Amino acid sequence: MRTIHLYRLRVRLAPILAFLLIVALAGVSSAKPGGAHPNKGVTVMTQNLYFGSSLDPVLGAVDILDLLLGVNEVWTNVQDTDFPARAEVIADTIVEAQPDLVGLQEAALWRIQSPGNITPATDVVYDFVEILLDELEERGVRYEVVVSQDNLDIELPSITGDDIRLTDRDVIIARTHTWHVKKHGRGHWHKAKHRAKILGTDAAHFNTLLQIPPGIPGFPPILVPRGWVSADVKVRGKKFRFVNTHLEDVPAIIQELQAIELLDGPLDSDLPLVCLGDFNSDAYGVGTDSYEILLAGGLVDSWTDLQPLDPGLTWGQEPDLLNPISTFTERLDIVFYDGPFVPKEAYVVGDHPDDVTDSGLWPSDHAGVVAVLAFEKKFK
Repeated sequence: MRTIHLYRLRVRLAPILAFLLIVALAGVSSAKPGGAHPNKGVTVMTQNLYFGSSLDPVLGAVDILDLLLGVNEVWTNVQDTDFPARAEVIADTIVEAQPDLVGLQEAALWRIQSPGNITPATDVVYDFVEILLDELEERGVRYEVVVSQDNLDIELPSITGDDIRLTDRDVIIARTHTWHVKKHGRGHWHKAKHRAKILGTDAAHFNTLLQIPPGIPGFPPILVPRGWVSADVKVRGKKFRFVNTHLEDVPAIIQELQAIELLDGPLDSDLPLVCLGDFNSDAYGVGTDSYEILLAGGLVDSWTDLQPLDPGLTWGQEPDLLNPISTFTERLDIVFYDGPFVPKEAYVVGDHPDDVTDSGLWPSDHAGVVAVLAFEKKFK
């Protein structure tokens, strides 16, 4: 989800029509996995989970009653978009792709206080990360949280008298091997080991952040924290830094300054780099220049060489996720790398009509992107 829809300033039609023409002439579609997990490489995935609602009804409130009704509308939408059902589809996708590392954005934690009062809401209704990990566990595949960072944490009253609290998080999860170990001859216990050995983690917010001016007189502006999470890892004997981020939507200057902070921060490393996430910057040059800034900073887009005729669109489903035909319009979700990697596969997931839930919900308003990166021989 691009959370602050009220500030969209983009014109999207021209690049979409151009790519639709290219795809129609070439007769291609988004590539799907074509091979087994590489023996000498790493498979990574990025997935924006989507809060479950646009926040416009809250951000656009002009008085207290409007705010109370807006909170209720957002909360109703979150329940209607049914993340537990969507998580089943996302878990199926992860099981099929077998990524070693996954970067999650909008990994929401929704809590409620009923009735509302002055203390923070603590009753968890939806923990998107735990729901997804539980679905993976049910499929016999185990992932664990490597690093998590809280971003926007906002609690507001609803017209029903309840307080609704949203905590936005960026998260990295890693696949583990699990095996049985006999203990003192009295049974078995489980021991897990990451396929990606975690050498260290880090997380930070950007210094350049969006402040949303209040729509209600007398209310303070809303500061929107954004940032990144990272893990230095060793996969099949090779060390690299894995970074997951979610840049601001607009205005462009804030997003572009965040991209520069990314280059000067976690991406300023002697280690090879994999950087993925929801960059909110269209790869086809519409709106902001953050994508080009990251390329100029030395990052390589894993999609470009592998799918030159496939637009690989990843964002744009309707907020209720019930549109019968995919309405993706932009490529915002990218897997970049810098260093001795060779991209072998890159494909979009969650963009096909077969990917919807039984009730017709798309798994997110974003597609996921999977990339298989082989290690060059010179990779130490």
